Amino acid sequence: MSHHEATAQRRRATHLRRLATTISTTPAVHLERHLGADTWFGPRAQDCTGRLAAARSDALAAVDDLRARARWIDAHADRLDAAAAAADLAATTGGSGGCR
Repeated sequence: MSHHEATAQRRRATHLRRLATTISTTPAVHLERHLGADTWFGPRAQDCTGRLAAARSDALAAVDDLRARARWIDAHADRLDAAAAAADLAATTGGSGGCR
């Protein structure tokens, strides 16, 4: 285990967070603001509105999943760092962990 692996994992988590932010702030996620009876009405409009709401819900669920995965990856990186630090300590103390 190395600190480099932990750093790579943290970069991955940062990328996932940026992707989540990009998805959550894309104009397509907020199209429902522009829908209404004064814009378009009828069965097709209702169907479109329903599909749009479902797609928005799916997108926001993906955002939540990405952020949760990023948190897990950060915690994993912390564990990698701790293991690397323990290995470094063992290497510098001859494997005794500093205790003799």
